[in-house]
Formats: sequence, structure tokens, C-alpha cells
Amino acid sequence: MDKNKGVLGTYLSIPLDSMGKLGVPKELHFRDYTIDEIYELSVSTVQDNLEVLIGCFNKMVKEDYDCKGLHYKDVITIMLTVHNTWWGQSLTKKMYIDPDIEDYDLLNDKANIMTEDIPISCFKTAPLKDEFKNPFTVSIIQNKTETTVTCILPTVGNMIDAEAYVKDTFFEQERKLSDLLGKVEAIQQISSYEEKAKASRTKLTADELKQYRNYQKDLDKARKMYMQACCFTKINDEEYLTIEDRIEHLPEIPLQIWQRYNQVISDYDFGVDDEVTFDSVTLKNPVTRRLGFRLVELIPNMEQKGVAQGTVRFG
Repeated sequence: MDKNKGVLGTYLSIPLDSMGKLGVPKELHFRDYTIDEIYELSVSTVQDNLEVLIGCFNKMVKEDYDCKGLHYKDVITIMLTVHNTWWGQSLTKKMYIDPDIEDYDLLNDKANIMTEDIPISCFKTAPLKDEFKNPFTVSIIQNKTETTVTCILPTVGNMIDAEAYVKDTFFEQERKLSDLLGKVEAIQQISSYEEKAKASRTKLTADELKQYRNYQKDLDKARKMYMQACCFTKINDEEYLTIEDRIEHLPEIPLQIWQRYNQVISDYDFGVDDEVTFDSVTLKNPVTRRLGFRLVELIPNMEQKGVAQGTVRFG
């Protein structure tokens, strides 16, 4: 059965910067979001928006391909290309006027925040270098003993599974902290930095703040541990097929292996560059900023200005 039967629109060919080296095709074909998919994305949360997005991608892609296998960098490329084609050729981003201010409060003062519309054409991309192979090995010799780890790049499917793992692991603790987490969520909804800071001081006791920070640290540690375990398959000649086995054997991998792994990821970076140069309307001259991409910023909505197409006639 055709999953897109009855869906209007054309498919766009999107070349991927992973260049077919990560178990992903060199290019995929995507159509625009449907209104149902926009609704799904609009009600997603920070915790599940990647999972919801990939569910939409699996309906939007023409090929019989599970988009959980994509690398995160390819997801950003797809979202930017779809946005540029059907939803507008610029992104609205908030950023610091002076990013070098050292004082945290002054840095985040509203007087130091500007909003700019950055043409998507200003974002540069780079393909994954031809010599890169996945998986790859990293070796180190310590005390005359060699350790070799077979490494891989994680997928967005791993990121989705990591959230499920964290949610399951901390389910009981989250239930016990439900009142506190509700307070924190309400504070996080406040858009003004000053009001948010004031609410944090007045609505949370010192003990509650400490309790929440410890909870977040445990959460982040578990998430990082899971993702780290997704980055290897073998230690020496021993292969670990399940994530549980990999987590168990993580301590056997020397820190220097991960330092070298991170260097490889940096040396073979690909996809959309976070650093962008554009003409600033606020500062009235070209500026360069390093801007990370949050999925919510790339998800279109029907209230966006300046992107509507079509002809309107009255009468």
C-alpha cells in the first residue's frame, strides 16, 4: 500500500552529506509536511520531538527507508532543505549582540539579545571525507597491553532509544518528584530571562533547587552513558551485540580511546556548519556567529510570516 496515497505535492531530491558511508543512501526524496504532521510536531515536547519528527520523516520519505538510521547531521540537512523549499528561505534566530561578555547576567540581559533573519543560503555544508569508513578502530597501548575498540557513529534512532532508556530508568524517581518537576516546568515556560531568574529564586527553595539539580545530573549521566555505549561494538575481539552488554563493559575502555574517538569526529565533521556569516540588520554589518540548531527552530508552523504562497481572490 502506498503510504502517501492521497497526499498532494512533489518529492524533493536531497543529497546527504554522509555520502552513503553511514549505512544511509547518498540521497533521499522527501515531500513537504502535511497539516496532520505539522499538528503532530507542534504538540511534541523537548523529550519526544525527535521521535515525533522521525515518525513524520518515515511518512514523508519516498524510499522504503527507516529514518531512525539517519545521522543527526543528515536530519538537520533534510529539515533545512524542506524549510528552504516550502516554508521560507530564512531562519529567525535569537543571539547575543556581544557573545564575549563574561558576566552571565549581563550576557543574558535583553539589551544584549538581538533577533535576526538569517538566509538559509548563508549556511555552508561539507561532505563526509572520502577516506572515512564506518566502523573504524581506535587502539592504545598502556602498560605494554594493547586495547582496540571498534567504533561507530550513533544514529538518531540511538538518541530516541536513549530517551526511552532514561525515562524507564528514572520512572519511579520522576513520580516521586512530580510536584517539583511541575514547578520547574512552569518556570521554564517563562520567556523573559529576568522573570525566569526571579521565579527560580522565589518559587523554589534551596533544598528543592539542589534536589532538582542532582536529579538532572543523574539524568544527564545516564543519557550520556547510553549514547557512549552506542559508539562501539567490540573491545579487542569481543563483540557486544546488546546495549546492556555495552553499558556493562564501558568501564573497560580507557579514557584515551574516547579522546581519540572525539578527535576523529572533529576531524571528519560533515553536514551543516554551525558557524555562519550573515549581514546583521541590527549591527548593520556582516557578523559571524556559531549557532547550534534546535529541532523546534526548524519545525515550521502556520503562523510564520512571509512564507505563505498561493493566490487570493475575493468575490
